[in-house]
Amino acid sequence: DIGSSPAFESCGNVSCGSFDGEYDFESNLVSKESLRDHISSQINIEFSEAADRVIALQLMDMVDESGYLQGDLQRLVDTLGCTMDQVEDVLSGMQTFDPAGIFARDLKECLKIQLLDSGRYDAVFAKILDNLLLVGQGDWAKLQRMISLNEDQLKVYLQEIKSLQPKPALEYEAVSAQSITPDVLLRAAQA
Repeated sequence: DIGSSPAFESCGNVSCGSFDGEYDFESNLVSKESLRDHISSQINIEFSEAADRVIALQLMDMVDESGYLQGDLQRLVDTLGCTMDQVEDVLSGMQTFDPAGIFARDLKECLKIQLLDSGRYDAVFAKILDNLLLVGQGDWAKLQRMISLNEDQLKVYLQEIKSLQPKPALEYEAVSAQSITPDVLLRAAQA
C-alpha cells in the first residue's frame, strides 16, 4: 500500500499529481534548437563541395544574434584563398536558408529576401525598400508621389512590410559561452 507510506503523508487528500501514461519526457529534455545548429543542418544539405562548406561555415560564424551578416567578405576571401565570386555564390545560397532573411547584410536586404521567399517581391516593393528612410520617417505623401500609389494601396504594401521579421534569428536560442567554476583553487604557499 504505497499511499500509506510516510513519503506520501504530506499529500493528504490533495492529489500529488497524476500520471496517465502519456507523459512526454522527451519534450522536457529537448532544448530549443540553436541558430548555429539550424544553419549547420542546412549547410550539410545545400553544399556538397568541401570548399563551399568551408566558406559556408566561415559565413555562419559571421552572423550576429539577429541573423545579419557582419564582417568583411574581402577578409574572408584573403583568409581562405578563394575568390569573391565563390563567397558571393555560397552567400547567395545561404540567403535562401530558413529563417527567411538570414544572412542579409542590412535591413533592406533582409526584407527583400523575405519578400522574395514569399513570392511577393515586385517593382513597388523594390521602390519602397529603396526609400526605407521615408518609411521610417512616416513621410507617406512623398512616398506616394515617388511610387505613384494612392493612400490605400500604399497602406497594403506597408502592412506587408510590417508583417516581416526585421531580426530573423531572434526565434532561435542564442548559444553563449558558459563560464566554468572550479571546485578547488590551488595557490602557492607564501614563504
